[in-house]
Amino acid sequence: FFSASCSCDARSGPLHLRCVPVEAVAGSLLAGAAQPSTAPATPTAAWTPSSSDPPDLAPGGPMPTIPTDCPRQGLFYNAAVGFSYVFFLWLINLFGSVFMMAPALPLLLVAPALFRHWTDFCFYWGIFFSAFVLDVVWGVRIVVTGDAFRPERLISLVNHRTNFDWLYYWSFLAQYGGLSKIKIVLKGALKKAYGFSWVGQFSAFAYITRKFETDKPILHRLLTLYCTIPEYPYHFLLFPEGTDLNPRSKASSDRWAEKNGLPLWDYVLHPRTTGLNYCLEVVRARSGIDAIYDVTVGYLDGPVVSKLGIIKGQPPREVHIHIRRYPIAQVPTEAADIEKWCEQMWSEKEPMLERFYEDKQFPGPQQRPNPYHTALCLLAALYWAVFIPGCIYGVYACRAVRLWFFVCSALCAYFTHTSGLESLELKAWNIRGPPKPKD
Repeated sequence: FFSASCSCDARSGPLHLRCVPVEAVAGSLLAGAAQPSTAPATPTAAWTPSSSDPPDLAPGGPMPTIPTDCPRQGLFYNAAVGFSYVFFLWLINLFGSVFMMAPALPLLLVAPALFRHWTDFCFYWGIFFSAFVLDVVWGVRIVVTGDAFRPERLISLVNHRTNFDWLYYWSFLAQYGGLSKIKIVLKGALKKAYGFSWVGQFSAFAYITRKFETDKPILHRLLTLYCTIPEYPYHFLLFPEGTDLNPRSKASSDRWAEKNGLPLWDYVLHPRTTGLNYCLEVVRARSGIDAIYDVTVGYLDGPVVSKLGIIKGQPPREVHIHIRRYPIAQVPTEAADIEKWCEQMWSEKEPMLERFYEDKQFPGPQQRPNPYHTALCLLAALYWAVFIPGCIYGVYACRAVRLWFFVCSALCAYFTHTSGLESLELKAWNIRGPPKPKD
């Protein structure tokens, strides 16, 4: 056996190790106990910063962050966990749609509001598995400052840093509340993903093409649905920038800013407000909105996070979120004023994010997460760990279950490539597209 003693100076020196036989250590300890030393202890000199020390290590300074390209458990382990996570999410979407959401479709004939609450719960329960992987397995820390979300009808405006912002946003809502009625806007191409998009369609998400005339009736019908359901505190998530922050999108945003005489930004893209204007027009006409929430997201790993971080098993280590609430009475009503208001909001995000990457935090006290969050994540993980294998075995062993699976899958695939699964709910509420303009 050996005992290792080490002394290191994390600020200026390398790590030194000295291995000593354990018998020698025991002998020294016994001798020292028999004859205690009377020599005065040599005081240790206090460390003082020098010009060669990194600035992050100065007394009172922020802790240094670990580079994003530094794997936590090894590349193979991270990739295996990342792939397993994405694959299991696909299984949850596939079997959750077929065996949990599809059986509730008859409710559309007698109690469409109950159908909406049930499918929201199914989605909510599935996201807790995602939160389990992000928060418990990977240890992603989410820090929230500013105003807390209230149970009200709201639209949240978020800066778009990565393709997976919405995934971290869901994890944030799972910890701090407000997840069950979340609705998001996704690229229309994702709607064609077999199995993956079915839960989103059952949950009445908005799949858009980013062509306003094509997307206008989609937004109109879905927002009307949210406002029609009695006592339904929906949470509609919008990314006004339209795309994530990357070199190509920043160059495009800079060209647009120069053309319109606007400042160039490094941490955000200039927002587009055509969609926001129309959304506010629809919900205001039905008195169906209470507040707008300005949400600023920063990643401690750096201004730009890898798009494939989730698949590689290397998510950001910390996600910081700052929230400001605006009652709807404080939001302008005219399109030109809304554009200026949103541009001003984004101009405040730029210096806020610049300070964030210097201070490693947003201003204000931190909110407290749900104390039962970890328990809910573990319970959800246990549920899905039993439910998914049970579904697979049922499809394999039982003819009736297998028939149900293939019939429902075929119907889901059919509606996905035609009017969408959400069209069934829209018909139940007799919701149509926007009125055609008069000649």
